[in-house]
Amino acid sequence: MSVPGDATFNQRHCIALIDALIANGVRHAVLSPGSRNTPIVLALTTLAAAGRPIELHGVLDERTAAFFALGLARITDRPTLLSCTSGSAGAHYLPAFVEAAQSNVPLIAITADRPPELHGRAAPQTVPQAKLFGPHVRWAFDLGVPVEAAGVRWLQGVAAQAVDAATGPKPGPVHINAPFRKPLWNPDREPTVPGIAAHPATIRRGPAALGAPDLARLAARLGNTRRGCIVIGPDPAARICPDTIAALAARLDWPIIASPVSASRWANTLRKPIWTADALLRDTETARHLRAERVLCFGHTASSKAINLWMSHATDVLCVNAAGTWRDPNQVVSTVIAADPNPLAIALLDALPKAANTEWCALWQKVHDQAADQIDAACGVGWWSGAVIRQVIRTLPTGSLLHVGSSMPIRDLDSFGGDRAPVRVTANRGANGIDGTIATTLGEAAAWSSGPVLGLMGDLTFLHDQASLMLARKLKRTVVLVVIDNGGGGIFSYLPIARKADVFEPWFRTPHDANIPALCQANQIHCAQPTSLEALGDALASALRSQRVSLIYVRIDGAKDIHAHKVVWDALRQPA
Repeated sequence: MSVPGDATFNQRHCIALIDALIANGVRHAVLSPGSRNTPIVLALTTLAAAGRPIELHGVLDERTAAFFALGLARITDRPTLLSCTSGSAGAHYLPAFVEAAQSNVPLIAITADRPPELHGRAAPQTVPQAKLFGPHVRWAFDLGVPVEAAGVRWLQGVAAQAVDAATGPKPGPVHINAPFRKPLWNPDREPTVPGIAAHPATIRRGPAALGAPDLARLAARLGNTRRGCIVIGPDPAARICPDTIAALAARLDWPIIASPVSASRWANTLRKPIWTADALLRDTETARHLRAERVLCFGHTASSKAINLWMSHATDVLCVNAAGTWRDPNQVVSTVIAADPNPLAIALLDALPKAANTEWCALWQKVHDQAADQIDAACGVGWWSGAVIRQVIRTLPTGSLLHVGSSMPIRDLDSFGGDRAPVRVTANRGANGIDGTIATTLGEAAAWSSGPVLGLMGDLTFLHDQASLMLARKLKRTVVLVVIDNGGGGIFSYLPIARKADVFEPWFRTPHDANIPALCQANQIHCAQPTSLEALGDALASALRSQRVSLIYVRIDGAKDIHAHKVVWDALRQPA
């Protein structure tokens, strides 16, 4: 009879758990090498060989592995499974878990652990793991060492709870800690794979929705507003339907402001967003002229400081999200509506009368058109980041995916990227960190099937995640990394601290002498180095035709780049 500590018993335990995770929709697993997670690895490889629908990915570094898994989960909108050994290995998942928690990406990590008798005894690779991720997980569970009392149905229930917590109204990361006793593998006995359960343990949830009285009150509140606006913040998982929101905006006769990390920014809908809002609303007089009475927000908090400041002057700000999360860093929200955005918008279409045509939207459109012409002209010439980003957008073919790094690239895309690109745009805009950008891009590429994938980032963002270039070499996909090198942290040059040169240069801008093309060569990644917009277009076109990961290195002068930004923003302050 199998007893705790028997390798076959460990394997049966893991097969039951992971088979149930697969039955609940897990389709990708990212594994990092180790020893204590041997039963998990064997279970995954055995189930994959038996034909279960699970794809395995091997990634050496757990930090890269976690961001790679985050990219996979974002594109598939399913939980990605992570597996690592005991000790400090799981701790490397933390940065990606922080991002997944803030941006609502489903992940499930199974961290292997030493049995309880090795804890508190200075045993190697043994640290307290049960609460390793603290508040950054939706659910954490310690399986305990495999025992006979933990039957298949119990393990199926654990799997169902893990997937439900990862994918519920507030999706995010989940942690399962799994201690194992040795021996971890029995070479004389192969584990058996059970038949597929006819009724696997699952948890089913319906959509979050308002009741009829609350819906009627909301419709009356919105319908009585003439100077209203819909703001769509970052939505990296593309859960908000552009056509539905555009129809709601048309019914209300309100303009739309959409983050570049949302499908609404790029979709060909009847009501296009005001993509110049970030640049326009930097001017105090323009912001006052376009002040809204009521703002209806979808998605995460807007990335633009100018847009958030403008919203703070509205008399009523409503925030819609299924989990009822209070997204209000600027302390302007009056009401949070806990409802799924798309069904709510459809219900409002039925509840709202058609708004009378006003001059409100026409005013926005007039100011927007004038600003768009000026930005288009500025982005057509010169060698600065706004022009570079516009060239990138114009070169991408239909069906492309663009992952944008935090710091200046996401802000420049908002200000200068326009709205006419047949692309899906993603970004790590939960915690807004620069870490893991390359790995996340590669993870998204592994799941994206509609076209090429491009990652756009700054030089410090690239250097922060250069270890992920090892993974890039293995990926047989068309992925282009565009690195805009302004010689350090250019974004900090727009802050007041930039005037204190003795502190700013070494501790904020942090100039470096890293040779990025040489790093590419060391990792066997092709690197192009264009120095004009025409050459950039040619390099992009060539890279997008290849079946490999390549990099385009764009070196710009930091001081000239700052000046070009200010010229455009100052021009928008002048009467047209």
